[in-house]
Amino acid sequence: EATVQKVGEEEILYQASQEQMQMAPNSNFNFPISLEGDRFRSGEYLLKMTARSGEDEWQWERKFTIDADEARALNRADVTIDTGINWWIVAAISLIILLLLIIVWLLLKKKKNERDDSVNDNE
Repeated sequence: EATVQKVGEEEILYQASQEQMQMAPNSNFNFPISLEGDRFRSGEYLLKMTARSGEDEWQWERKFTIDADEARALNRADVTIDTGINWWIVAAISLIILLLLIIVWLLLKKKKNERDDSVNDNE
């Protein structure tokens, strides 16, 4: 089992547990810990890991740092992150376009009225 938390904090951010795994002596492998769709943020983290085999138990603690570039690269590679459309941005852009169209329409209407008034004054 493994947990990841920010250095100096008690809250566990991510955790994973796996049973019935086997590995050869003096070997290593990457143990995946799902972020459950969250984005990895840059910062200093602490990994706590425990492995058991029969009555034997091994524990590790390792600090690691993720900088902003690494976090971006990891987040781009993570297929579980929802990168769907941000509807707030779509709504804001639509509202801005609508307001611009209304302003243009009002300016054109005002210009037309001024032209009509000047034509009427000339008659």
